Amino acid sequence: MNKKKAFLIASGLITTTALVSTAGSVQYIHLLTQCKKLPYVPKRYLKRIGEEDMIKINEIAAKNQWLKEQKMEKIQIQSYDGLMLTGHYLPTENAKRTLILVHGWHGNWIHDFGYIAEFLHNEHNNLLLIDQRCHGESEGKYIGLGVLERYDVLAWADYMAKRLEGSMPLYLAGVSMGATSVMMASSLELPSEVKGIIADCGFTSPEAIVSCIMNAKRKLPGKFLIEAASALSKLKAGYRYNEYSTLDAVQNTHIPILFIHGTADRFVPMKMTLENFDACTSEKELLLAEGAGHGMSYFDNTEQYEKKLRAFFEKHDK
Repeated sequence: MNKKKAFLIASGLITTTALVSTAGSVQYIHLLTQCKKLPYVPKRYLKRIGEEDMIKINEIAAKNQWLKEQKMEKIQIQSYDGLMLTGHYLPTENAKRTLILVHGWHGNWIHDFGYIAEFLHNEHNNLLLIDQRCHGESEGKYIGLGVLERYDVLAWADYMAKRLEGSMPLYLAGVSMGATSVMMASSLELPSEVKGIIADCGFTSPEAIVSCIMNAKRKLPGKFLIEAASALSKLKAGYRYNEYSTLDAVQNTHIPILFIHGTADRFVPMKMTLENFDACTSEKELLLAEGAGHGMSYFDNTEQYEKKLRAFFEKHDK
């Protein structure tokens, strides 16, 4: 075999390997948003959560029993694109307000709110805990990373506003992707009953959080990979990763937002909440929970968190 032929064969093998690797990476990114198909998450990324946080997660799971034991009304509504969405409603006596609680990516309402639900209920809050599309009992094939879910949040807000007939304030509260969902919804035409938003450790955009995860899988994920996966998402799920962002939304909202983030969050970087806070043009407040990991702000800073929530409600209930 001459050198030229050997070079061409080697070049072909390298090109083929690169194409296969690229295709695999694109498919991996796409798996992140497929319903109930949680992909392998790089160990380097999981390490960002930390062993201490995993211990806390187990402790939190033990505290979820109260919420599991409550009798709730199952509610179903239809999304703008024809999906059946499911919520779980827990009213309280002498309610002062109603909270719509939105869980995170591949999460559920028991895990994300079980540890705070009893406190919220005792504070005279009706609780509507929703299953985001593609989660729990809600339909859907793809997770929208907030881009699609913002319209679902709007639908739930409209439903509760009509059901309560303007009798009390509404608040939207979310954790992680749930926080992104409610913040993205903030620029939509929400009912006037929505008085505030509580956004705990939300990210700035789908593109940013996907890049964050991919940076743990590969040193340089490459803009091309993200764009290719985004194009695949547009084809299959109906949206691109750069189609809309939390930053876009909070620059165009009039609804007060309480931003919350743990200073030790290694899953969604704290700087994302700081960027969201800086971009927000409505009335805003910021709570940085010292030493708290992802979604751990209430668990690690309970007194500070409760005090901030009470003050936020008192200020905006009127």
